Amino acid sequence: PVQRIPRYELLLKDYLKKLPEISPDRKDSLKSLELISTAANHSNAAIRKMEKMNKLLEVYERLGGEEDIVNPANELIKEGHIHKLSAKNGTTQDRYLFLFNSMLLYCVPKLRLIGQKFSVRENLNIAGLQVQEIVKQNVSRTFLILGKKRSLELQARTEEEKKDWVQVIQATIEKHKQNSETFRAFNSSFSREDEYPPDSPILNTSSSDYMSGGENFSSPGGGDSSKKSKLKRDKEKHSCKSCSETFNSITKGDRKS
Repeated sequence: PVQRIPRYELLLKDYLKKLPEISPDRKDSLKSLELISTAANHSNAAIRKMEKMNKLLEVYERLGGEEDIVNPANELIKEGHIHKLSAKNGTTQDRYLFLFNSMLLYCVPKLRLIGQKFSVRENLNIAGLQVQEIVKQNVSRTFLILGKKRSLELQARTEEEKKDWVQVIQATIEKHKQNSETFRAFNSSFSREDEYPPDSPILNTSSSDYMSGGENFSSPGGGDSSKKSKLKRDKEKHSCKSCSETFNSITKGDRKS
């Protein structure tokens, strides 16, 4: 059934091409195409999400369940063999990298008769990570990964492979920075809205009410003082002997009996 949705979309597009502009069916056909296109987009998104989770599960099994990577927020960007340069004698050692959108897993291949397995040696957070191309005598295709806790000097199998690793890692770092800055800006804006909600009395009260001490101004703890003032006015009420109308001492001077 999922494969039928794109077919319906193509049929409707082809039908609309041949349908005259003045046809009474054109309006309904356009609406139908809009609905089926929306359904196709949702279907494709669900398929991509499922494929991504299946890929994470596959990598999780290859790592022997050592790392908790099966998370909808995780995305596998690149993986592949790499060589580690020994700091002692300059020899190379076979290693494997898994690059995700939030981390870089530096792994050691395990000897297995069936299927390739890996053991995680280092989990490097993308936040604060740096990648640099380096030039050394008698050693080519090398680049350096600088983490907060560890640095890795690696060698690619070809020059093209080295450039690809450097570019992909750098692009992942930049994208992570942008996402983090956007998230911080959103949180900051959300916090300001919580502190001063749109219907806050502080924001809705005019400056003239505040400066004049008008009764429209509401401040923390102001409710009790308003009640006390009202009780005081009620106590000061009197009755006119001529007309029996009630009044208080505040308005007494303005009232004519």
